[in-house]
Amino acid sequence: MLDRGAPAAFGKRAHVFGKRRVDRARRDVAEKRPTDRAPALDAAALGFGAIHAQHRELLAQAHDAERQLVECFIIEIIQHDNESDVTLRAMTERRVIVFRTRLRDGIKAQYDRHAEDVYQRAIGMTGYVSIKDFTADDGERCAVIEWDSADNLAVWRDDAFHREAQAAGRERYYEQYSLQVCSELRSSRFDAATKTWTKSDRDPARVRAAAQRWLGDERARTITADQERAVIELENRVVILEVRDGEVVASREFGRPT
Repeated sequence: MLDRGAPAAFGKRAHVFGKRRVDRARRDVAEKRPTDRAPALDAAALGFGAIHAQHRELLAQAHDAERQLVECFIIEIIQHDNESDVTLRAMTERRVIVFRTRLRDGIKAQYDRHAEDVYQRAIGMTGYVSIKDFTADDGERCAVIEWDSADNLAVWRDDAFHREAQAAGRERYYEQYSLQVCSELRSSRFDAATKTWTKSDRDPARVRAAAQRWLGDERARTITADQERAVIELENRVVILEVRDGEVVASREFGRPT
C-alpha cells in the first residue's frame, strides 16, 4: 500500500581451467538437464564462484536452446579465452510501478494517515526514487512509483512494515486495486530551462532488429536479446553484440566448443 502520493559479469579476465575440468563441467551440465527443461546453470560445476544476479535471472528465464547456447559460451571462455576483454555496459534495472486504487467509503482520513507513515518508510529505503499521486474525476487514484533497481524493489516488497500495510489495505481500505511493475524500455526527457532533450531506447525488439541488420544475409540459429545486448548462435560461432539506441556499438565472437 503506497499511493501517498552476460558476459561482463564474468569480470575483466575469465579464469582458465584445464581441459579435463572443462570436459567434466560439460558432462555435468548435460547430465543434470531433464528432457523437458534445462535447470538453472550450475556455476559450481563450471568452476565459477559466482554469476551476477542479472545473469542468473536471465538464465532462469531462458528457454532450453537459449540456455544451452549460454552454457556453451561460458565453457568456451573458460577453455580458450584467458585474456577476455568483454566489457559490456551493465544494464540498468530501474522499475516503475503503476498502482491504481479505489478506496472504500468513509475511510479516507484514516487511510491518508496510514499512507503517510508508509511513504515516510519508503523514502528512507535504499533505491527509492520518486512517487507521484493523481486522482481521476471518478475517484480512482493512481500512484506512479520509481525504484532504481529490481533488487532494491524486492527489499521494499518484503519489508515487514510494508507487508503489514498491504494486508491492512486489503482488509480495511481498498475497494479494489491493481499494481503493475514495469521496466524502462524507452525514455525521452526534455527540460526547457536547460534546453536539454535526452532519449534512450532499450527495447529488446530494437536490439533484435539491430542484430538482424548486423547479420545481413547470414542466417542465425537463434538470437537471444535483452535490453542492451544480443547473443547470436551461428553454425560455427557465437557472437555477442552490444546495442545502444538501436545501433551495434561493440561485438565479440567465439568459436563454438567441439
